[in-house]
Amino acid sequence: MPTDGMEIDPGLAAELKVLTSKKELIFTQMQGIYDLLKKLSDKSTLQTFNRKLHCIDSMRAEFSTLLERINLLEAQIKVGRPTGFSALESMDDMYGAIKQAEVLLKPAPPPPVINVDSGSSSGTQHIKLQRLELPSFNGTLADWPLFFSLFKVNVHDMDIPKSHKLQHLLSHLTGRAQLICAGITPTEDNYDVIWNLLVAKYEDKRCLATNYLDLIFNFKSNKTESGKHLGLFSDQVGAAVAALKALEIPNLEDFILFYIGNSKLDDQSRRLFENSLGPQEIPSFDKLLQFTQNQSKILSRINPGPSGAKADFKPIGSGCSYSSHQGGKGGSSSAYGNKSPVSSSTSKFSHSFFVGNNSCILCEEEHPLFRCSKFLKFSPQDRYVFVKQHALCVNCLGGNHRVLDCPSKHVCTKCRLKHHSLLHFTHNKSVNFVPNHITNGSNESAVQSAQDNEPAKVSLCSQTADCDIGRTTVLLSTVKINIFDVNGVPRQMRFLLDNGSMCNIIDKAALEIIKLPIQQSNTRLTGLGSTSSQVHGQVNFTFASRFDNRAKYTVQALVVDKVVNRLPVHHIDCSKLNYLHNISLSDDEFMVPGPICGVLGSSVFPYVLLGDSISGSIDQPVAVNTKLGHVILGTAPIQCGNDYSPLH
Repeated sequence: MPTDGMEIDPGLAAELKVLTSKKELIFTQMQGIYDLLKKLSDKSTLQTFNRKLHCIDSMRAEFSTLLERINLLEAQIKVGRPTGFSALESMDDMYGAIKQAEVLLKPAPPPPVINVDSGSSSGTQHIKLQRLELPSFNGTLADWPLFFSLFKVNVHDMDIPKSHKLQHLLSHLTGRAQLICAGITPTEDNYDVIWNLLVAKYEDKRCLATNYLDLIFNFKSNKTESGKHLGLFSDQVGAAVAALKALEIPNLEDFILFYIGNSKLDDQSRRLFENSLGPQEIPSFDKLLQFTQNQSKILSRINPGPSGAKADFKPIGSGCSYSSHQGGKGGSSSAYGNKSPVSSSTSKFSHSFFVGNNSCILCEEEHPLFRCSKFLKFSPQDRYVFVKQHALCVNCLGGNHRVLDCPSKHVCTKCRLKHHSLLHFTHNKSVNFVPNHITNGSNESAVQSAQDNEPAKVSLCSQTADCDIGRTTVLLSTVKINIFDVNGVPRQMRFLLDNGSMCNIIDKAALEIIKLPIQQSNTRLTGLGSTSSQVHGQVNFTFASRFDNRAKYTVQALVVDKVVNRLPVHHIDCSKLNYLHNISLSDDEFMVPGPICGVLGSSVFPYVLLGDSISGSIDQPVAVNTKLGHVILGTAPIQCGNDYSPLH
């Protein structure tokens, strides 16, 4: 046996080096199989895991033998050196975890329990299958890969009767996925038909990839550091990226460029492009670019002339034409050349601007907005909401400028104020000024009040008329905030976030809850039509976001009897607003008509905006991100009855 002063046998040293390298290789291989346990939800990872399972027994046995030989050689080469088997303990931990996963994943359908009724002359067998613990599938595309891989391994590929497979399949289909087998007789012969229909509809690599990219690009960003948000990012975005890679799309980078480019096209162009593709074709960015170039030429040929296709790219109101009409109704128009002009000396005129290509922003037909039959059917209040929603000028109904910058010198023919005659309001219940009680003789303007040394602030809280145009209504931006009462206790209240109000407002009912002292104020509120309202005083209060107490603001508000009626006017149908799921809603009951405690005006509005937004189609509301959470505003579908669907 060698001692410290003896020469080491080169043969033993070489053998030790080779055995050590082989031991480390086996340990690394086992570690790689163990790491796959975290990603078994991925189809390709599961296949790799099952393929490598067959060799773990021999790997573990060989590792143990190698470790024993290595320890023996080290003891011979250097006397007194301690031997260790801690590596074998780590190997056994990984080996045990892998074997446990193998047992759980191993397809082992229980045998059918057969009960034969001895008293029955027909001898009918009653077979009851035990339900498999598999996830159900409701037609959501994101859930399909997991359901498909698990059902295929545990049921479809198993050597069991098709009648049993059909029973398992139907028991795990819910929601929209059940509709695919509607009208098909659930018999053993039809199992393959139903299964193939499911695969043909949902095993779509292109749709799955688009769905994963939607999850990645639509993931909500966070402005402040948050462990919860980072964990959510790791779970959702990480899983989406792994699943996207598992699809093994050829040239994934090019497909991502196509996805971004395709999202910038209009709906009609995207539809035409999809019609040019094969059923299972994965489009490239080059093909999309070629399509847009060809389509641009086609549109240029269809609409020849100097205005041509260029007019389609002008901002609204950039190419303007005047049209005259009396009293806000259709009248003579020199812009069309089909009627003789009317002298301004004999008639009063208002005017409209419209886009150079005569495309109506409401119905998309070839006429200006002021001649749109749908727009004319709206009440003046609804016309105003529509104009503000689409950022049009309230004076000329054009775009790309504010009313203060409107080049037109014309005013309303009814009240001589600077707005279009079609937007002239009458005093009715469709619009509620703040507050509801209006003093007599309130037709003086805010400017006149200021000249009388009495401060006046304009507050305009518009509420849509109780109408039913196309089963939609208009949502105003409501928020839920925490207001701190006299004892510093936060009280949750519902406010209207309105950039059209010069002041902040709170009603007396809310003030009775927070019990803050009222200060004297001589300010008057002035709304549309210069109607003024009584103010009981003013109060200073502090409020904070429900999601972040650091977003805290102290404001001064006027105290009134009542702000507006319940908002929204109708219950909102949230079943059509799936794109608003999983976002932080400032008002999580925006879909339910409810009381409004006050108004946060322009002194607050620009300082809580974060800029980004989430939108659906043109007739769906927009979620605008603020420091108070996402606020929902715009056109929204309404419920047919009084029931509503909560948005989770």
